[in-house]
Amino acid sequence: MSRAAPSESDLSFLQGTLRDSIGEQRIGAPYFSAKTNSGDQISLSARTVKPVLSNPSVLTVEQVTTRIVSSERDEIIMSAGQGLLDTSERVIMLQGGAQLVSMDGYQVSATEVIARLDENFLSAKGPIYMTGPGGQIQSGHMEISRASDSGTLKIVFTEGVKLLYDPK
Repeated sequence: MSRAAPSESDLSFLQGTLRDSIGEQRIGAPYFSAKTNSGDQISLSARTVKPVLSNPSVLTVEQVTTRIVSSERDEIIMSAGQGLLDTSERVIMLQGGAQLVSMDGYQVSATEVIARLDENFLSAKGPIYMTGPGGQIQSGHMEISRASDSGTLKIVFTEGVKLLYDPK
C-alpha cells in the first residue's frame, strides 16, 4: 500500500521547477475594470499577468478577454492568446489571433488589436475578416471610435477593403 520514496534525481527536478516558479512574478486570473472619459465601461480578465522587467508599467497578459460596454449599451468582447497592457499609456495590445464579437452579431478576426482604456478607440491590423448580418468585409485595417459630432460609435475599414453584401 505504500509508495516508493522519490529518488534524489526526481527531487532535484521538482526543486528546480519550484525555484523557477517562485522567481517569476505573476498574477493568476486578474480582473481590471475602468471607465472611459465618455462613460463607456471596459473590463479585462486574463489567465496570467506578468510584469515586463525592462518596463515596469507594461504587463504581459495571457489568454486575455476585454469587454467594452458603451454608454448606449453596445457591447464588444475581444479575446486573444496574448497581449501587452501598458498601464502608463492606458493601452492594451492583443496579439496571437485577436477575436472581436459584438452583441449585435458581428465577428471580427485580426492579427493585432490595440485598444485605449481611457477613451473609446480601437485599432485592428490585418488581415481583418468580419462577418455579420448583411455580409462579410475583408481589409487590412479597421478602427472603431466615437464620432466627434454625434458621439455614436463608428467603424472605418481601410487598406484593400472587400465587401460581400448579402441582403437576405
